[in-house]
Amino acid sequence: MQFDGMNPNLKEASTKGGMKRTVTFEIDQDTYDALKGFNHAGMIVSGELEVEDGHMFEPKEVKPKGGKLSMAAARFCEMEQFQKYISSHSHRTPRDYIIDFCGVSSRSQIDHNENAAKAFDVLVHEFNNWLKTNK
Repeated sequence: MQFDGMNPNLKEASTKGGMKRTVTFEIDQDTYDALKGFNHAGMIVSGELEVEDGHMFEPKEVKPKGGKLSMAAARFCEMEQFQKYISSHSHRTPRDYIIDFCGVSSRSQIDHNENAAKAFDVLVHEFNNWLKTNK
């Protein structure tokens, strides 16, 4: 099979019921958007399709991977000063405060949502202003 513009990866693993084969593809966002929801001959482009001993299972939701912003958010959560800043505003954990402030359900979504990225930028700016007066 030829897959132009895609990099197929085949993984095989033994299970109690037999062999499990997984094929994954790396595609760019435009290709994903064009194929999203396409369902033909067992190919579903919106998640993972598992086939085990000829039985198809429901596709899993593909969670976006975090990038620089979500990694920064995680580092902020570990900072003692940021924890103090959050505790002065809320009883929530730093992680929960960030995802609520950014309007997402996980930090990894900050990198994939323009409004969340802008909100995170605002939060960082507010934290930096707080630091100037609360050292």
